Amino acid sequence: MKLLVLAFWLSVNHAQGAEELRPFGYDVIRSMGEVSEVGPVSPSYPIGPGDEVCIESWGEISLSYKLSVNEEGFITLPNVGRIYLNGVKFGELKDLIVRRLSMVYQAALSRDKLETGATSIDMYLGKMRGINVVVAGEVERPGSYSFQASRASVVNVLAKAGGITERGSLRAVRIAKADGTSYILDLYDLMLTGDVKAKATLLEDGDVLFVPLKLKEVTIEGEVKRPAIYELKEGEDLEDLVRIAGGFTPRAYPSRIQVIRYVIDEGKKVLDVDMTRSKGFQLSDGDRVIVYEVPRVKRENVVRISGGGIRKPGLYQLEPSMTVSRLIEKAGGLCTDALMERADLIRTREDLTKIFSTFNLRNVVQGKSDFALQPSAEIVIYSKYDIKGGEKAVTIRGHVKRPGTYPLAKNMTLYDLIFSAGGFEDPDFRRATYLERTDLIRTDERNLKKKIISFNLGKLLDGDQEERKRLEERGILYLRSMDEVVIYSFQEFQDERYVTIKGEVRKPGTYKLTEEMTLSDLVTQARGLKETAYLSRAEVYRPVLDVTSGERRIDTLLVELDDEGMKRFRLKDRDVVYVRSVLEELKTVRITGEVKFPGEYVIVRDDERLSSLIERAGGLLKTAFPEGAFFSRTGKGRVFVDLVRALRDRGGPYDIVLADGDSIHIPTKDLTVKVEGAVVVPSTVQYREGAKAGYYVELCGGLRPSADRHGIRMILPNGFVRRATRRLWFDPSVPAGSRIYVPEGKAVGASLWSRAVKDGFLILLGAAAAEAVNLLLP
Repeated sequence: MKLLVLAFWLSVNHAQGAEELRPFGYDVIRSMGEVSEVGPVSPSYPIGPGDEVCIESWGEISLSYKLSVNEEGFITLPNVGRIYLNGVKFGELKDLIVRRLSMVYQAALSRDKLETGATSIDMYLGKMRGINVVVAGEVERPGSYSFQASRASVVNVLAKAGGITERGSLRAVRIAKADGTSYILDLYDLMLTGDVKAKATLLEDGDVLFVPLKLKEVTIEGEVKRPAIYELKEGEDLEDLVRIAGGFTPRAYPSRIQVIRYVIDEGKKVLDVDMTRSKGFQLSDGDRVIVYEVPRVKRENVVRISGGGIRKPGLYQLEPSMTVSRLIEKAGGLCTDALMERADLIRTREDLTKIFSTFNLRNVVQGKSDFALQPSAEIVIYSKYDIKGGEKAVTIRGHVKRPGTYPLAKNMTLYDLIFSAGGFEDPDFRRATYLERTDLIRTDERNLKKKIISFNLGKLLDGDQEERKRLEERGILYLRSMDEVVIYSFQEFQDERYVTIKGEVRKPGTYKLTEEMTLSDLVTQARGLKETAYLSRAEVYRPVLDVTSGERRIDTLLVELDDEGMKRFRLKDRDVVYVRSVLEELKTVRITGEVKFPGEYVIVRDDERLSSLIERAGGLLKTAFPEGAFFSRTGKGRVFVDLVRALRDRGGPYDIVLADGDSIHIPTKDLTVKVEGAVVVPSTVQYREGAKAGYYVELCGGLRPSADRHGIRMILPNGFVRRATRRLWFDPSVPAGSRIYVPEGKAVGASLWSRAVKDGFLILLGAAAAEAVNLLLP
């Protein structure tokens, strides 16, 4: 029991100490941008029309010129003539101007004069040309921005646009030039290798900077130097991910790496990878990679001493026959407030499991029961102040104003402890308290076993005598040493409620739903609307459960985005708000049948696919029959789709892109097969797994003599038509919900008499077959 308690404590503290991993690089790129519009000009800055070149010289010659570069790219330098500067880098400007001036002022600008300082010359840019660039895609504030040409680096432009959203790609930023050419920048190069291309590359007038959605997102945690969520490019594998994450730590165990992957229709899969043997392991979008540390194979020859009662806590080398008293001596001795009645010993077995025990510290100090330590042992020595009053103490935690550990007074009751922790006189605080149940955790001082005793806090606070009597009978009204009282808030017993906002807001995401929360409140939390927001209305998708029928659906509500409309509209749990751009039209699709939330949905992006619609509708119900999905498109009627393959391979060729007005119906499971055409008794019969077409035809009395046995076809539930008869080695089975159609063959010219006899025989045979079919159907 002690071992379990220790393991639980270690696991809780480890979990609390773990940091939540964040997507890598977004804050770094945002912080690299320069807010100031002034500063030194980069040597790589290309001079162009509109720039002003300033030339100053002193010494043997005195010159002062401010010359503007004209539209053709020239400046006119007095006594020298025209000089073409368009495209000349600022770092090369001085050499070019000095060469041209020295042709006129040879003596004053000779190399000797310049090197000795007899003549000095300086050049800088005065007014600089302005440019406009467009920033689009996954940035916080897309739009058109004006810059001084020398300040329009990629990172500066991104910073002015608010930075890249966490949906956006850092590795495929595209720069489109006015002449139709474009190139891609990988911002990871700047952050990981110091490649200054993104920092130094200057945009030009009319350029478009576009940030697409991120490519592939993978999480790596554990023993790497930079655990985080990273974006991977096409072709990058597990080795590339480890390299991007800074490589392994010295404690990493490359032979044991786990990849947690979620697969549609299969759920979570755990893959074990040995990087020392397996190369080129490919990762999928959403994978979570865990790098474990090298397993400990033996105990370490060290001991640890900790706690508030020791002067120099820490790790110490284990000496031969080292005892507890010797370890205390090496650690500087005990503090004056050390708790002498008890200390803890945590021993590590050969198999690395741990054993927890206690001992009397006073007996060790007095030499009565000193003992030798083993490798990896830990001693914990407490201070009297650690438990506020020595050994006898009680604790209260949870929904109280002053949680903590309190000295145990004589005849101390639950009332006394609750009063010490702030009480419940505040009516608002009491209303937020879950009064139906409070737990008292009592520890047996002999074996340290714990048990939980529950009681009604509301009745106790109200002075209910029966409740007080029950507490006295159960022995919990009066507290004992090490008792722990846990009081819960009402909120802990409620499901978390949230709302989501997407689209043209500055910070889309999921937010906690508060009491009386309005659309205006949500928009404020999302940092307001973007300039491109469509202000006439927003769509609110609301899950609804019909209590009478049990049917679940999604209702679409339209809300005006003026101040009055947003303040008036109250949000409900699980609402999804979508704010459209003024640049897009409203396009909708409808889904009905066996999904969790049937209804009408707005297409939220141009490349939205069928699998995405199924996911937004809550997924398929257990009763769904995806093989029979019926998909129709405006102007084209029914479109045959293979929904099973579409869900299995998201984004693949079967996962079609949705269009405005599309409709899909998911039927319930159909465990029958219908046989039509030239059979004795056309009927619907019960499905049998693996059965061929011949089986169902025989149940319907067999083929008529006029049947075309080579033309038999089966119409699958999704509308596709297949051969139903054997073809070479392929003899297909009939899926559930299919129809078998037997066509008529060409007439063979039988006599009237023979046909009459044949028809009479078929009538008798048909009656018998019909009876057989009725017996087979449930």
